[in-house]
Amino acid sequence: MNPFRAILRPEYLYRPRQIWRRLGRDAILARNEVRLAWELPVEIGPTSCVGEDIRNLGIYDRVVAEAIFRLLDPGEQAFDIGANIGQNASIMALVAGRRGRIVAFEPGPIAWRVLAKNVESWADYDLAPIAVVRKGVSSRIGTGLLREAADFGQFSMEAYHPGTTWSSPEKPREIEIELTTLDAFVPDQTEIGLIKMDVEGHESSVLDGARELLRQKRIRDIIFEDYRPQPSPVTARLQAAGYTVFALFPAWRKPVLLTLKEHAEGKSGSHVLLNFLGTLDPERAIARFESAGWKCFRSSARFKQK
Repeated sequence: MNPFRAILRPEYLYRPRQIWRRLGRDAILARNEVRLAWELPVEIGPTSCVGEDIRNLGIYDRVVAEAIFRLLDPGEQAFDIGANIGQNASIMALVAGRRGRIVAFEPGPIAWRVLAKNVESWADYDLAPIAVVRKGVSSRIGTGLLREAADFGQFSMEAYHPGTTWSSPEKPREIEIELTTLDAFVPDQTEIGLIKMDVEGHESSVLDGARELLRQKRIRDIIFEDYRPQPSPVTARLQAAGYTVFALFPAWRKPVLLTLKEHAEGKSGSHVLLNFLGTLDPERAIARFESAGWKCFRSSARFKQK
């Protein structure tokens, strides 16, 4: 990338100190001082796409992070399904505040260890409590197989996923994990403000295990990753349950909500969009995305007052 264009990225333009952090990244890594854009310390673990972006930019996939900042309200409950090392769970906890509640699901053994350590390191910050659950979310309760990928953020319960590079092309190592469903896990009458779902192709199974929650309309917003052509089975499933689905476009000035029709018409230009929002309240979502700027680069976690 052209150096001049690189420094005009929102990650650097809104947070110039991230340029110096990147230039001194070896020293920062040696001191274990990697920080997220909202100033929470974070361990990034072994080499992964998520960790590399956090180290260089202070954030991974800014459009998802910004969507969480804009959609979640203080005091709400939110679930991070496929939490990886905890970036998005930490955003949820920052926005929801001490009256909120966050649940982070991560079945991958490497990612779970890093996630648990990161959540522990945030105990002194003024955040919502984060419950770390070492289970996969699926369509049934029991056990399942998690397939190992070269990038520990791409471990998948699916035999094939276009975004994954398997650890072994012939037969990736399979790890037995515990499974739960959202219907079984979420107590009766509980309302969930937002769910972020990044489960490497297992999204349909997660929704299969949330039939009652979807039927009762107890989840307002669902941010999800989808590699399939649109409209996909996941998109169709959410629309049938009463959700309006938008594509999340990371434009320079702000994130933009594109309707699926606009997405199909190529309104995102050359960008390949993989992140989507399903919402029961499209007018609210549209209003939340009207203002320019990136809230995720203007927020900062603070220590608890003693």
